[in-house]
Amino acid sequence: GIWEKHWEEVALKVLPYYSTSFYIQGNMVPGQKRNQDQFDVTANAALWKFAAAMESMLEESYDPSRAPYRLTRVNVLGSCQGRPELATVVADAQRRANLAIAAALERPQRIGWVRKDLDLEMFATWYHGQLNGRVLVELDEAQLARGGGWDRIARQATLGALLGTRSEEH
Repeated sequence: GIWEKHWEEVALKVLPYYSTSFYIQGNMVPGQKRNQDQFDVTANAALWKFAAAMESMLEESYDPSRAPYRLTRVNVLGSCQGRPELATVVADAQRRANLAIAAALERPQRIGWVRKDLDLEMFATWYHGQLNGRVLVELDEAQLARGGGWDRIARQATLGALLGTRSEEH
């Protein structure tokens, strides 16, 4: 049918050893000039690895086993009330954590995997804030039973902030 020609053309572009595969083996005359194109798919594979790493980070961040750490963070933030010295120490630690996330996202942003207009340090601040917000779900058994819904919303919001939406591109 019509699609075989299209798939053949795609295969010639992206499969390095396609011309010697069983699919068209024998169609080349020995010594005949080969005019096939070959493209490196490393960048595409790297993008998928980046996406998988982001998904893994989100899964780990929302894991129920991390609940005690989130609660500790919220308690520390509450302890800063009326204690400016502690607030300064906590703010400095948070700034370092934000800068580490921003630094990890600089290259993906530079090569176009992350929105160019995204302030990476502010994204990291927001990301930590929404993680701390999960404590509200974890404190209430009825909400905790529905925690998967929160995780889906948080994942969509995080990936939307990083990658944007198709409507933003147009």
